[in-house]
Amino acid sequence: MHYSIQAMNRFSNLIETIAKPRFEEDSIDRLNYKITTFISIGAAFTIFSKEYWGDPISCWTSAQFPGAWVQYTRDICFIENTYYVPPDRAVPNDIRERESRALIYYQWVPFILILQALLYNAPHIFWRMLNWTSGNTSGLQVRSIVTMAHEASKKSHEEAKEERGRIVNHLHAGFRAKMRFVPHSSPLVFVMRCVTSLLGDSYLTVIYITTKILFILINSLQFVFLAAFVGGGDRWWGWHITAATLRGETWRETGLFPRITMCDFKINQDNKTVMQYSVQCVLSANMLNEKLFVFLWWWALFLEVTTITNLIFWIFVLHHYPYRRDFIRDLIVASKHRRDSRQDEAQYLDQLDGFVNDYVKRDGILVLRLMVSNSGEIVTSEIVASLFARYKEWKKQGRKEDILLMRQGDLRPFVFDEDKNSP
Repeated sequence: MHYSIQAMNRFSNLIETIAKPRFEEDSIDRLNYKITTFISIGAAFTIFSKEYWGDPISCWTSAQFPGAWVQYTRDICFIENTYYVPPDRAVPNDIRERESRALIYYQWVPFILILQALLYNAPHIFWRMLNWTSGNTSGLQVRSIVTMAHEASKKSHEEAKEERGRIVNHLHAGFRAKMRFVPHSSPLVFVMRCVTSLLGDSYLTVIYITTKILFILINSLQFVFLAAFVGGGDRWWGWHITAATLRGETWRETGLFPRITMCDFKINQDNKTVMQYSVQCVLSANMLNEKLFVFLWWWALFLEVTTITNLIFWIFVLHHYPYRRDFIRDLIVASKHRRDSRQDEAQYLDQLDGFVNDYVKRDGILVLRLMVSNSGEIVTSEIVASLFARYKEWKKQGRKEDILLMRQGDLRPFVFDEDKNSP
């Protein structure tokens, strides 16, 4: 009992962690790892209660069977695989043919759903870990920055202004500087610093794009797995069974998720005679399994199409320079800050190009895009306008600076050096 309570507490903590709002990704990421996890876990508990606390299977038995034998028949036919024989065909005599028709999935559905939930969280954990360690490598902590911006969007004017100032200080340090190398005990941080130095201003970009690709791969694996597990090897079984249902066909025609199956088992009587029985069973659990897995097939298809489209969008917005420049310019225009009237268009565009190319760079665009997705355009536009003003002042002064940025809450103090590679 003690271990059961501990396991339930750990599972409860896991659900609480997943449910806790996070602001380091976009809505498509949350569809993949958060909504899918809730769907899978909810379905797992529903199926588990049906199969292990309800009556998932009922078998026709001979009137000569005593009560204990009837219960034994139910248990053995649920634990061991039953097999499906079409209504218009006789039960095959060949044991190997019976085994080839076996239904191998219904006992494992709750555990498969839990495993699916864990797999869908893997890309999120990958992104979460590497973008957090990026605070010790590239100088930008995505979660902290975007969370602060989200909180600023809900605060009063003065509190929001102070919060935006902290964000601007951190981003200015991260955009213009690289952290000094400080001896540390974490080999992970050392490896991440080496990777950051190789990827330059695209470290976070590469990690985030990789996360999207991992989500796509997991959805692709979902199709392969479902085809092998319940679809009889047909990757489009979800489409076919939906079309068959719309035509008025049932499992009797499709052969998928049959409600009536056969079960073979042996009983050793008095340790002398082994009797073999073949009984017909009603697999009521498959009524729910059919609806669930058809939904999961369509859900995986929806996620696959949506995530691929989202990946193309992110690749475009992070690598297409005109879009990056227009994105920043639109945010500056949307803010309360106005351009110097004495500055001509050419000078303004030259400063804007330097701001986008040499200051914000790709990783900065990623952070700002996530900020817009999670906090809104109003807060982000004020932050970008302040950064643009800070950038112009920094360029005007033309001096080297050491920045000591004290961050509160989740943020910790960092010491930065100017990036000598930037103009």
